[in-house]
Amino acid sequence: MKVYTNNNTEGTNQVRLKAVKRSLVILLAFTIFIACGNVSEDVVVSGGTYTVYPTVVYDGNLGGIAGADTKCMADANYPGTGTYKAMLVDGFNRIASVTANTGDGQVDWVLNSNSDYYLADGTTKILTTDSNGLFSFGNLDNTFNGLGYGGGPAWTGLNQDWTSSANNCVSWASANEVNTASFGVTSDTAETSISNATNYIPCSNSDTSKTSVTINFYSVLICVEQ
Repeated sequence: MKVYTNNNTEGTNQVRLKAVKRSLVILLAFTIFIACGNVSEDVVVSGGTYTVYPTVVYDGNLGGIAGADTKCMADANYPGTGTYKAMLVDGFNRIASVTANTGDGQVDWVLNSNSDYYLADGTTKILTTDSNGLFSFGNLDNTFNGLGYGGGPAWTGLNQDWTSSANNCVSWASANEVNTASFGVTSDTAETSISNATNYIPCSNSDTSKTSVTINFYSVLICVEQ
């Protein structure tokens, strides 16, 4: 008995097998590409338009960095949409720069690189950040005190070179007048817009220790869209 082999069928099956193998290789390569592209959890956002706004006033007990962010989202001036965080550092949970004016070692920093920031009216531009998510002083288009706020202090915890000040109301958990914090002057466009140098204010809502007149030291937060 002779056995005949259908060469056409065998050839077709070999072609199909090769095609399946090719498809599997492509699928495997694509899967590896996607996986590698998502290894890093730190995504640097660059370029865009965002909103900033000053909050109502608070004492220095903000509930830490997380508490300050929560206040931004619950504030009466919250625009109604978007996620906002406080332009506030403590040297641990949020850092703008470890080395002066470089933007290195940032932790949960709130400003994106190469981006424009406007007040909540959508037309009043405040600043444009550089590639490190910082901005040059003296080049602010407008001050942070827009939309009716009177231009008082804003809690920041920053030094004028973007490093973290040691004066931060005990990591923003103290309202005691014995403790002090770094603040920015919201009516300025120079370095004092983020830090009034070595002039600190008490973390309490008022200070009667050095004067017979009660001085109100409530300060705002500068909330930044993410």
